[in-house]
Amino acid sequence: MKVAVSYVAFLSALTFPLVSQAESMCPLPDGMRASIEMTKEAIRARHRGESKVYLERNISSVASRLPWAGLLMQSILDEVYSTPEPLDMLVHAAYRMEVCYLLHHYPESESSLEFDLAYPLLQACESEDEQAQTHCSMRVAHQVSGIMLE
Repeated sequence: MKVAVSYVAFLSALTFPLVSQAESMCPLPDGMRASIEMTKEAIRARHRGESKVYLERNISSVASRLPWAGLLMQSILDEVYSTPEPLDMLVHAAYRMEVCYLLHHYPESESSLEFDLAYPLLQACESEDEQAQTHCSMRVAHQVSGIMLE
């Protein structure tokens, strides 16, 4: 229960200024920080055997205050619980951070960000060293979205 409480406490702390966040699907920098922390916590919860349904019960209370955070939370849970095994925490968190960046700057990219396409590419990133994993994961987000930056 302590972990579930800390997860809710983290999400409750996302009540930063709402004015600038209301316009973005993933406001920067708050959305990037939330993406990283939510991804890590969802992976920890899955490793502990907690069900997706158990974690989803917090989404409506988060979404009522911060709609973007509720959507983010659902998206991350869908990803973490859609695979036979969760990805390495660093790999998945770096991918989600870059997805947030893309959603903020290119909201039209949302429809092309299909995790089932990203998953095998992210698995390949797991074989890299730690620094390379981060860069690899970020490249996967761009590759799947079709938005390649210079």
